[in-house]
Order: sequence, then structure tokens, then C-alpha cells
Amino acid sequence: MVIFAKKTKSMSIEFHAINDPKYWLQMIAEQLSVPVVNDEVAVPAKIGQGVFRQYYPCEWLTVSYSKIRVHEPMSVHREGRRDTHLIPVVFYIDKFEQCVGDDKFYVGRTERNGIYMHSSDVDSKWLIPANGKWNITLALTFDRDLLIKELGEDSGDYIVGLLSSRRSFYVFETFNAPLLDLCEDLVRCMDMETSAFTDIQIYGKSLLLFYQYLKKLNVRMRSDSIRKLHSSDVDMLFKVRGRIIDNISSPPLLNDLAKDANMSVSKLQKSFKQVFGVNISQFALHEKMKMAKNFLSSELGSVSEIGYRLGYSNLTHFSKAFYNEFNINPSDYLRSVKGGN
Repeated sequence: MVIFAKKTKSMSIEFHAINDPKYWLQMIAEQLSVPVVNDEVAVPAKIGQGVFRQYYPCEWLTVSYSKIRVHEPMSVHREGRRDTHLIPVVFYIDKFEQCVGDDKFYVGRTERNGIYMHSSDVDSKWLIPANGKWNITLALTFDRDLLIKELGEDSGDYIVGLLSSRRSFYVFETFNAPLLDLCEDLVRCMDMETSAFTDIQIYGKSLLLFYQYLKKLNVRMRSDSIRKLHSSDVDMLFKVRGRIIDNISSPPLLNDLAKDANMSVSKLQKSFKQVFGVNISQFALHEKMKMAKNFLSSELGSVSEIGYRLGYSNLTHFSKAFYNEFNINPSDYLRSVKGGN
């Protein structure tokens, strides 16, 4: 995450991307009226606690780390700019509220939207809560042109096709076990006392994290299927997403969603997967199982009652879907919640 910050009257940070990664800490320090010391900016006590820090593993990659807690909620706005070749990949370790257009949703390691990458012209807004907890974010900011050169324009990789198209994009990914383990390892290293050996660990783990992210991203559609998405397309996709969640027990038909989005069924399917990483039916099933788990965790009914509430007339199908999502039967999960054996 590379930013140009400017002072505002409220508890907020507004910024836009620039082409020199090192300006990020300088501008943060200027806004907070504190110095940059060893590539680190300490949060002043009047605002909260914590640090903003950067590392530079190689010519084309910068690692930005923030671990903060604030006395008052802090809003952050990254203004879209076309005149930069730096692309951020943000790993939300903790849960944040984020906005795309007028739509609000949550991002975090337990959410479907745990990781996001977007072109430099896309606006991003999120809110850091004043909940007394540490809020941790990792960002890998890479140079688009240098990465394309490094990987090769004819590599056929999804990321190369996406970047070479020079189109606007906004891509979500979920955490898998390797990505989450690497992020947690990185945070542990960054919280250790600084030394040359620690920095070497951070550089190596950062490059491996970037590799694992690209590996996961590359299982998506190939570059010849990349669609040009305007900001209005992205806004509409979030409305589709919201309608699915609001009607999760009986999700709308695909034809109805496409009609509401003013898209063809084909465009809606491809665009939805391009942004959210899964097709519409997979997304709806994931959200339904997440809701089932929440109901069970809160003991808001028996397994059969919750299955029926979520639209399952066949409880065997409900149990199988739950097991496929969480690797545990809903009855066993409810028993664990109640403290049973």
C-alpha cells in the first residue's frame, strides 16, 4: 500500500498512489507530525498506539505493515489514480468495514473478501474501529511493469494477462491455509526485535507470500477471459452480492440477477468470478453455510430447524454441504458448541 496523505479535519487519512514506495512513510509521518525512524512511523499517543512500517525485499516489491489501535474510529480513503504503475495486494488480518461505491461490506481473514488487489485507478475506503484491539494489515505493493518483465509477457499467467490489459480491475481472494500461515509468520517476525537476520526472514517470507497469492490467483480464468470492468460494473456486482445475501435461504434465479444488473447471464457470471474469485452458486453456498454456522454457534435452533430455515427440505443435503464447507457435521459442531463430547 503506497500512499500520499493529506491532513483532514476529521479522524481520517486520504491518499493517492504515487510511484516511489518510500514516500508512504514520509507522508504518514508528516500527517501525524512525527519522524520516520528506520523505515518506521510510530503512532502518537493522542491518536492511539502502534506503527506503520515498510520493507523492501527486491526492486519490484514493497511490504507495508501496520499494527495500530486508535482512540477514535479512523477512516482511510485511497483515491484512484491512473498515473502510477504500483499495484497493491492487501491482506486484511483483522476485520474491517470497506466500501465500494455506496455498498459496505466486511473484509478479513475469516471473510470471503480477505485479500484484495485492484488497479491504481480504483477508489478504496475502509474503517479502522476504535475497539481497543490491535488492527493488523499487510500490503504487498508491486511495480506492474517490472513484474510483467520479470514473469515474461508471453507467460500465459493470469496475473500477466490482467496487468497487460491495462484495464480497471478489483479482485478479491480468500485466505487459504498457506497464505494465512505465511501472514501470521510475517507478523511474528515483524513484532520481533529488529535485526539483519529478522529482515532476511521477512524478505524471504514476503516473496513466498506473493508467490502463494499468485499461485492461488492463477487458477482463475485465463487472460483471454478477462473482462473490462467499469466502476459502475463493480458497483452493480456488489448489489448482486448483497441481494444474494439478503435472500440467502432462497437465492434469486440467475436470470433475475442478470436482468437486475443489466447484464447478460454470461457477462454476470464471468464478471462476478473475476471480482470475487468464485461463481455465483459457490458464493451463495458459502454464505449459506456461514450463516448456518452462526446460527449453530448462537444455538438458535436444532440442526433440522436451521436446515429448514435456510431452505433445505432434505437435511442430508444440508449436512453434506456443511461438512464440505467446514469438515465437520452440523450435529457434531452443535454438540461442540454446547460443550458435549
